[in-house]
Amino acid sequence: MRPRSKGDWYEVLLGVALAAMVLYALGNSGVPRLLTDAEERGHSAAWVAVALLGFVLSAWTAGWSFVGPVALTAARLHWVSWRRPDVAIRAAGRRALLVSVVAGAVVAVTAGLALDAAELPSVVPAVAVWTALQLLLLVAVQLQRRDLDRTARLLPIAFGAAAVVIAAAEAWGAVAATVTACVAAVAGAAAVVTGGGVARRRDAVAELTPRWQLLRGARHRWAIVAGITLMDGDVVRIVRNRDAKATKRALPAAVFRGPRPVGLAAAAFLRGLPAALTIGAVAVPIAFAAHEILGLTPALVVVVLAELVVTRVTARAAEAWLASPALPRIWGLDGNGPAAALAAPAVVVCAVIAATVTAGLSLPAQAGLALAALPVAVVLRRRSARRPDAGLTVIATPMGAVPVQTVDRVVAGPDVAFVALLVAHWLSA
Repeated sequence: MRPRSKGDWYEVLLGVALAAMVLYALGNSGVPRLLTDAEERGHSAAWVAVALLGFVLSAWTAGWSFVGPVALTAARLHWVSWRRPDVAIRAAGRRALLVSVVAGAVVAVTAGLALDAAELPSVVPAVAVWTALQLLLLVAVQLQRRDLDRTARLLPIAFGAAAVVIAAAEAWGAVAATVTACVAAVAGAAAVVTGGGVARRRDAVAELTPRWQLLRGARHRWAIVAGITLMDGDVVRIVRNRDAKATKRALPAAVFRGPRPVGLAAAAFLRGLPAALTIGAVAVPIAFAAHEILGLTPALVVVVLAELVVTRVTARAAEAWLASPALPRIWGLDGNGPAAALAAPAVVVCAVIAATVTAGLSLPAQAGLALAALPVAVVLRRRSARRPDAGLTVIATPMGAVPVQTVDRVVAGPDVAFVALLVAHWLSA
């Protein structure tokens, strides 16, 4: 492998410095403001902090489950196979532990700053958070060694569900928390039954981590680095879909026989509906709880982020077909009709979310229309960003020269969501 040059280390240090400044801002002003607002509205800042910690633990376990605590590339694995592969695996585990120690310390310090600014005990909770993160890494290592992928993927869901239950209990009481816990238990059971991956248990612990686990972790790490380098998150999605269990079949030929892409819209709607409904069913209770505990602005942030995620997840087929001449040739139409048909699930689900939130939070009708129009605006904005440009303009950044078109593709979607958030907040004020 090529050793890092001085320029590479400069980029790494610059990225670490930027991340440290963001975390310091969150720990010193962002999170304490949320805890103070919760206390002013008559809620317990400690339980709100516990709910936020649940989301942090969910993100921590999901990240380690994706990249794998231990990973080796195929070339490295072939190189060490004639020697002692267990030595290389242990070395990779020690590197993962070192990264976990440093990253966990950053998270613990951020949590301590937030608790101290909110006038809550900070030292003992910060140490407990750091210890819990290291224990979760050790759990992830053991799950990877025993090839228990399904259990590893359920840990983030469990922590996220616990955070939602705590938030519901703090917002509405024990009855709402019980109902939320029952719904979370049903969703978790469905994930166990329908989830892909390997969930077998072995009679004896294997001496080495399974080879495919090592290779998959290396591929995922490469995808993250490539996505950051290319400023394109689709790299991570493509690699993740490649490693996922294939459960979807090709579309039936009947959807292409009609004079209009109505059957295609129905098929796309039915296929994209489960993921969109799952995101909406999680986001709507969180938005209501955030409105009860923190106020209107956090609730709108949750709704806008949920609609953005739903649109990105369910409208990918529309974005893919926009660059393909296949559908216009089938129906003799331009690409707008088939693309609109494939984007229908995002529009319908986001309209339902917007209507529910508008009625539940007593928002003005204009704010509800702004939230309902967000998926259409996101799809159109991402389409315009991916349109080929005749020229190439380069801007200078601390990371080097970056094309303007690349930056435009990165911000396409989140910028429209930010504008929709500002409009909805202005109309609701």
